[in-house]
Amino acid sequence: MVSISNRYLDTKNPRPEKVGDFFCFYFISCHKLTLIARNFAIQTLNKIVMMQKKLIDRHFLNFEIAGFTYWDGCMALEELKVGTRLILAREEENKFDPYAVAIYYGDYKLGFVPRKVNQQLCQFIDLGYGDIFDARVQRVSPERHMEDQVGVVIYIKERAI
Repeated sequence: MVSISNRYLDTKNPRPEKVGDFFCFYFISCHKLTLIARNFAIQTLNKIVMMQKKLIDRHFLNFEIAGFTYWDGCMALEELKVGTRLILAREEENKFDPYAVAIYYGDYKLGFVPRKVNQQLCQFIDLGYGDIFDARVQRVSPERHMEDQVGVVIYIKERAI
């Protein structure tokens, strides 16, 4: 390791010190390294924040489909895969739940968003914001009880820029 004496570390007028076959401006080199490290740290933190934002901001609800055994769930079970897109439809005339939101896969009615979590979703749909949601199959477990076989996750769609 080469030691550079303090007389060459003058920050106002850094003078070169011959080290091996090249010249080194100690102050300038340290300053550049500091800037590179700082920029790298900022970029890394920005990437982490963006990844966390996507994970946190998009998730709205997750649940098991209510009434899966009473509707067309068993007929569609073999076709459902993780990531399959589902359709949400408001059922205003439902006599059992005034906030009922049905879940469809093609022509199959799979059941409903459970009563304990459907009120806020229903309000968005009633106000005309139903198109901001993206409902997907999150889990398919044929070995579980029929009412717990299909898990659904609802995301808020990213806005097109």
